[in-house]
Amino acid sequence: MNKQSKIRNNTHFSLDDRIDIEQGLTDGLSIREIAKRLSVSPSSISREINRNLIIKKRNPPKCKNINKCRKRDLCNSYCSFLCKNCKVKDCISLCPDYIKADDVCPKGLTTCNACSRKNCFDACEYTRHIYSARKADKTALERATQSRNGFSLTNEQFNKIDEIASPLLKKGQSPYTVINNHPELNISVQTLYRLIEHGELSADNFALRSKLSRKPPKGCRPRKMRQEVISKLKEGHRYEDYLKFMETYDGPVAQMDTVMGNRDEGDCLLTLHLPALHFQMALLLSEHTAKAVVDALDMFETVLGYELFNKVFPVILTDNGCEFTDIKGMERSVDDPAKKRTQIFFCEPNRSDQKGACENNHKYIRYVIPKGTSLKPYVQSDINLMMCHINSFSRKSMYGKTPFALAKEILPEDFFLLTGYEEIPSDQVNLTPNLLKSRISQR
Repeated sequence: MNKQSKIRNNTHFSLDDRIDIEQGLTDGLSIREIAKRLSVSPSSISREINRNLIIKKRNPPKCKNINKCRKRDLCNSYCSFLCKNCKVKDCISLCPDYIKADDVCPKGLTTCNACSRKNCFDACEYTRHIYSARKADKTALERATQSRNGFSLTNEQFNKIDEIASPLLKKGQSPYTVINNHPELNISVQTLYRLIEHGELSADNFALRSKLSRKPPKGCRPRKMRQEVISKLKEGHRYEDYLKFMETYDGPVAQMDTVMGNRDEGDCLLTLHLPALHFQMALLLSEHTAKAVVDALDMFETVLGYELFNKVFPVILTDNGCEFTDIKGMERSVDDPAKKRTQIFFCEPNRSDQKGACENNHKYIRYVIPKGTSLKPYVQSDINLMMCHINSFSRKSMYGKTPFALAKEILPEDFFLLTGYEEIPSDQVNLTPNLLKSRISQR
């Protein structure tokens, strides 16, 4: 057995894996063929599909005799149309001859993804079974989060644990001693620690002597291992690779970065800058994570389409932030994972000057959203308005021209129609916090 055909073990499905599963189902591949493509067992694919399948039933189901039905005026409204075509009344509830039609599709497909009628509910008389990679990934994430939250204990169990454990903890006993001497509590030591941590017991963290005396860790030992893995992933994407690539490449290069709001909240802006045009775009992210960056690029590609996205952002240079670690996710197309929508390269560590145009343009964002300001009150339309004003601001370095004027000469008109970016008259350009404060106060 070669290395590529080995079965993966103990690996959760990623969004890219689920996109491959959805594509395989759309192509009409069997579960065994999809499993072979992903190097997993067929049972794993089957469980993934059944667990996250979207079932859309007809309500109410069609009548068995609907094709030959010629009944009229069941509701006594002197209507000349056939009752089966009525969109006002429910002919099924009114008709005494209604017989529920068979709801099982005779095609015998695993899902409806490969069916030509999957996007037309009215054209299909059977219950639809659709597998959507994005919805499956979202559902799996919610399921994993919920499984790690809360305690599967009744109120009686809570009261019993609090009654026995709290007085002993306050006397200086450790959670291990309490659980060891009272097996009737029927919980693990880790669960008792979690109950204390979440404030579910009358005994709190001050009752844990070791926790109060323990110094906070200075660093995480696995970090070195994690950095080694990330470094391997960046092979072929480093700055030296970028310089070598630019020796034969003669096209546009975009620069990408993030602008933080309030660091305690995690919201940030993903900025895409076109240095040759001095034109910058910004996408609002709810999290400062690699997944949020990939989701934002997926959304932007969906808006622009693959061809236009690849034309405007064929190459992207970014820094080494933790939010840019999913190289494969950033590069692959959302519609066809086999195609690349862009090519990612990274600056050298601590060399933000290698994408200085993007960094320098952030000062205009700080004019409107000062450093440390929370991004929670803003929506994407607010960010778009701010960027329209920034791109409509004339620059001395551009001999008095605006980025908008230059971008309109180079970029296709569809880009501005699809993104909603509009040029602001020079006398109306506002680069102060009042630009967005007035919009927020009106909500």
